[in-house]
Amino acid sequence: MKSNRLIWAAIAAIAFAAVPVADAAGIKNIPNIDLQSRCKRSERAMAAMMGSSAQPGRDFESCLRAEQEARKAIEAAWPDIPASYKSFCINPTAYSPSYIEWIACLEMLIDLRKLRAAKPQ
Repeated sequence: MKSNRLIWAAIAAIAFAAVPVADAAGIKNIPNIDLQSRCKRSERAMAAMMGSSAQPGRDFESCLRAEQEARKAIEAAWPDIPASYKSFCINPTAYSPSYIEWIACLEMLIDLRKLRAAKPQ
């Protein structure tokens, strides 16, 4: 699965690109998201967009599985994620908090860091 490769790539990138720092942002643990509620909302949105093509139950299970995999990836990399990345990306009060969105944000920061490091001075 493409999403699995992205998740594991993020873990590797964070582990090798980030310098461990104290958590100055105050985020000591990964915030918990109510995945049941989040995935039910996602399932309803898919049904509204797809109409009769939606797959009730299947969409929910797919969402739940993807969110759980993303959380596991974040957990594995958590000690190596810089505090500034955590405070920028991990926001449990956002409109629809999602481990998938958080890991995508972390990947973007890692890519930005690489681009800046590769930029000629």
